[in-house]
Amino acid sequence: MFDDRSTVPSGPPQYTTAVSLVSRELLLFCIVTTIPVLVLVAIVLVAENEPLWTFWLPAVGILVPLAVLTRLRLVVSVYDSCLTYRVSPWHRRARVIPFDSLTHVDRRYARPRSLISLRRINLGRSWIDWDSEEVRYVLARGIGIRLERSDGKEIELWVPNGTVLAAEIDAARAHRSR
Repeated sequence: MFDDRSTVPSGPPQYTTAVSLVSRELLLFCIVTTIPVLVLVAIVLVAENEPLWTFWLPAVGILVPLAVLTRLRLVVSVYDSCLTYRVSPWHRRARVIPFDSLTHVDRRYARPRSLISLRRINLGRSWIDWDSEEVRYVLARGIGIRLERSDGKEIELWVPNGTVLAAEIDAARAHRSR
């Protein structure tokens, strides 16, 4: 939808950044609130002489998603001819945006407002939202880069080192245009 299914260049990237999508504060909050609930459930189940699997089932159902949350990362790489991004483990392969298809690259300093949407994944103070024309990866801190493509679709990447990423994109595009 927002990417060309072309392959990632074989050489090493000029620049790569990997940002955790879920803040440590959100994970800590989830763990601190989960453990007392599990302890209370265990106490009630032991008092009622219930089988042990009735405790382990909700414990695994709560703790496994927390383990997946710790692995969510946005990886952005700049090559000579394209920019790639991937949210691991969601995307099986990197999304590729060739520099030839970019018409405009903007830097964004004012963080967009968080609006309620059915197409949004909230990650604490960060979020990912999408519609038919735009995708946004808005992380808790950082500077945004808006990439406008020739087909009218846009992508916004808000990462902590956004100025470095924008400079690398500009340098790669300038090198490509020579």
